[in-house]
Amino acid sequence: MIPQNEYDPRTDLECRYPAMKALKYKLEPVVLDMTKQLDSAEETGRDVWCARQAVAELDWRRKHTSDVEATCVQYKRARALVDQPHPCRKWTIPPQAPDGSYAELYLVEDPETPRVSRRVC
Repeated sequence: MIPQNEYDPRTDLECRYPAMKALKYKLEPVVLDMTKQLDSAEETGRDVWCARQAVAELDWRRKHTSDVEATCVQYKRARALVDQPHPCRKWTIPPQAPDGSYAELYLVEDPETPRVSRRVC
């Protein structure tokens, strides 16, 4: 039995699933490139929230799961979202409240329903 303080689940996953290990390292520069693309788009005022979430899920899948097929599906989904044109940001950062929190959330007012907000994705 391996002592608890010496066990590393990531090393264990890599030993048990060599195909996933290869995919993990193959996707590493791809994830970094996608992140840079989203950073650039965000700097120009584009809303990249959905694409960034998809890239984060891809990064999680490649590092912490053994499911090659699901990781490949998530890669295709993230790539499509990163490559599509991003809409202009429809929200602004709300002012900070005196207690340090944000009084409002980052939401867009729904024009069809007064006083109701929804996330745009």
